[in-house]
Amino acid sequence: MIRKRARDIRQIMQQSRLSSVQQRTEQFQVWQRLWQESLPADLAPFCRCTAVSQGVIKIAVASAAWIPRLRMLEPHLIDYFNQFLEQPVHATEIKVDPGFSQRR
Repeated sequence: MIRKRARDIRQIMQQSRLSSVQQRTEQFQVWQRLWQESLPADLAPFCRCTAVSQGVIKIAVASAAWIPRLRMLEPHLIDYFNQFLEQPVHATEIKVDPGFSQRR
């Protein structure tokens, strides 16, 4: 009987389709941590970072009323994210998500 050499679980995970899902999940967790650390506590419940793509922090807000405050924080948010991300961030994109408060 021929036995195959045992493979390390890390090798199996890297070769599987789950690897890309795991990498995206880890990246999303990094964005969420940075978002929570960079935002005033009273603003955090009303908005979230949905992605960072092509140098843009994508933000969803529960109401358009929060957009001016986020615009004032934009330089701080960009500077904070740039301290920790490999790819530089240069802008934010804010969109109102009416269902945001219902999903919380």
